[in-house]
Amino acid sequence: MSRSTSKDRAIGSWVLAAAALAACDSLMASECANISLPSGVVIWCDSFEDQELPSSGRVADNYFDYQDNTGGQRFGRSTNESFEGTYSFRHAWQAGEINPGWMYRTFGRNPLQSQSHSQTDFREIYWRFYVKYPTGTTSFPEKVSRTIIYSSTNWAQAMIGHLWLVNHGSRYLRLDPASGTDVAGNLVSTMYNDPNLRWLGGVNSQIPIAVGVWQCHEAHIKLNSPGASDGVFELWLDGALAAGQSNLNWIGSYNAYGINSVMIESYWNGGAPQATERYIDNLVIATGRIGCAAPTVAVRPMPPTQLVAN
Repeated sequence: MSRSTSKDRAIGSWVLAAAALAACDSLMASECANISLPSGVVIWCDSFEDQELPSSGRVADNYFDYQDNTGGQRFGRSTNESFEGTYSFRHAWQAGEINPGWMYRTFGRNPLQSQSHSQTDFREIYWRFYVKYPTGTTSFPEKVSRTIIYSSTNWAQAMIGHLWLVNHGSRYLRLDPASGTDVAGNLVSTMYNDPNLRWLGGVNSQIPIAVGVWQCHEAHIKLNSPGASDGVFELWLDGALAAGQSNLNWIGSYNAYGINSVMIESYWNGGAPQATERYIDNLVIATGRIGCAAPTVAVRPMPPTQLVAN
């Protein structure tokens, strides 16, 4: 029978610790791999970790329209911050910069292109993402996100649910709904951001944008019943209702398409007054309430130290 030496035992201990570390890393799978929502509720989930990347290895290929205006320098995955795991998505503005980039996820029946659920007309969706501005941030980009019904191949929009600032220099968000139909539901929009949009009147958040911590943003849109003004637009911040409307005539009796796109954007009206960063993580689009979760934190076993071979 062979007898193990202290060197063998030390190496064995290190191997076991390394295996435990690898196992622990596997338990840190993203929220997207372990999301606690009923089957069929999730339309799209992206925590920007490696397991969410397509075969190309590029975040851009997960999105129908992805525009990086920074040449890969200030718009994309980053390890600077993360709500969980290793990566988040970074937007960084230079002083005076207006628009580092944007990305659209498309779904449902869609005249442009559907990336999933191509036979479904969605009349109600929730979308949620986490946002972090670094400590010391004092100004914020006007545009954050929007949900859209695309209604033609030339990017005409039957409705838009905007999530953006109350006004330039504000620390509060605003829900600003717009319709590309008349009150009866006849499509009047013929292009992106059509001047014929019918603005429905916005409502301001009662909770300020957080700085230095991850803040959970969840929005909800429900289209109106045909001919009624019972459409809904709501925003929760860290699980608390921050703003809401429930009397909207989003689209009259229009029914050619349902909600079919969510956009993450970074447009800054007039340009950023100084260099600024924003991080976004764990984007989920779903047909039911998503909610906010505590970040996943793994307790990593420490490999043995001071190994001495005899």
